[in-house]
Amino acid sequence: MRVYRFLNEEYALKSIRERQLKISNILELNDPFEFQAVDISDKKFRFAIKSTIEEAAKEIGIICFSSKWSNPVLWSHYADNHRGIFLGFDIPKCSLKEMIYSSKKNKILPEKIVKVNFFNTSIVVDLFDQITRTKYDHWKYESEFRTFNSLYEKTS
Repeated sequence: MRVYRFLNEEYALKSIRERQLKISNILELNDPFEFQAVDISDKKFRFAIKSTIEEAAKEIGIICFSSKWSNPVLWSHYADNHRGIFLGFDIPKCSLKEMIYSSKKNKILPEKIVKVNFFNTSIVVDLFDQITRTKYDHWKYESEFRTFNSLYEKTS
């Protein structure tokens, strides 16, 4: 699948020269409501989610892409006010997580939650997937896809 990454000129050229993209810290994304797409009215549940995300952020990073390159709002927000560059990548769709856009917070079904080890961090898979893939529907213009990446190089 062809996806696009919008960057200012300096970082786009650096990415091309170094043949790599910056992996963003999942706690430093531009949406202040990131990872809040589930009902967290229960105080214990809210603390558990916050703790899970903070633990995951120690080992998991994110790269965000768009399936569209021609949206002027994307150019404005992510490509240095239309002065930047977009880079196109062909990535297998199975390696990408497509964002879900919703106008309401989702309820989590406890019986669907399963713990696994993800990049050496024990997290709740369904919950993590739902939280990291759902954004408020006003962000729909981004047509966003994400990859989640280890922050550490794997050694043999």
